[in-house]
Amino acid sequence: MVDTSEVAIDITRERAAEAGVDLDLFHTDLVAEDLPAGPWDLVLMIHYLQRDLLPRVIDHLSDNGLLAFSVATVRNLERHERPAVPYLLDEGEAPSLAEGLRIVHYAEGWSIEDRHEARLVATNAHG
Repeated sequence: MVDTSEVAIDITRERAAEAGVDLDLFHTDLVAEDLPAGPWDLVLMIHYLQRDLLPRVIDHLSDNGLLAFSVATVRNLERHERPAVPYLLDEGEAPSLAEGLRIVHYAEGWSIEDRHEARLVATNAHG
């Protein structure tokens, strides 16, 4: 896990230990620093959009690795002031961000948290 929040890292460390899950945790600002070295079996991005990061994420996926994300779309502005447009996906944009991957799930709609989101899961498996 990569996060800029030490609190998020600590909470994740505690919950992973309770669940018996082994995770690599990194306190990193991905705007200012590069991705930690891969390959990664899973990259999960929730409510975070940094378009220029996605090609590097894809390059760091292991064979059969998964990219999964849930990011608000511009339609979210119908009900909410934030996030601002630079941090929102255009409707239908999500599949184009998974270039070179095989999409196994893609949907857009209003979440139970009342956010209009694009949800995508793609794998680095070919064939």
